[in-house]
Amino acid sequence: MPLPKEQIYTEDDYWSLPENVRAELINGQLYYMAAPSRLI
Repeated sequence: MPLPKEQIYTEDDYWSLPENVRAELINGQLYYMAAPSRLI
């Protein structure tokens, strides 16, 4: 079975994410971030 083709994301994809989703776009890849913790 062939490997799935890697998807390259653009700025338009990043800006179309919902407002409450924390993510970064680095070299065409979206990296989702965990929500900040209140524990100190």
